[in-house]
Amino acid sequence: MMPDKHERDGWVKVRRGAFHRNLLRLRTNRGLTQIQLAEAIGVTQSRISEWERDKGEPNLAQLHRLADALRVKMGTLLEAEK
Repeated sequence: MMPDKHERDGWVKVRRGAFHRNLLRLRTNRGLTQIQLAEAIGVTQSRISEWERDKGEPNLAQLHRLADALRVKMGTLLEAEK
């Protein structure tokens, strides 16, 4: 099976509504500001803000760095709330 364009370009299609809530919850639970998290993963504060407002999605490399910075598995960022 051929990967779709987003997979070939390194983009991850995340579940709408789950990722942004998980990111905000995990970041605030860790006591990190958007600026601190952005610096830790090499993006701008505005990019973190966009993700938390569900206005964009990270690529695969950014998702890995987010998980590392927040000390969680990638699936924790993506999974729907139970």
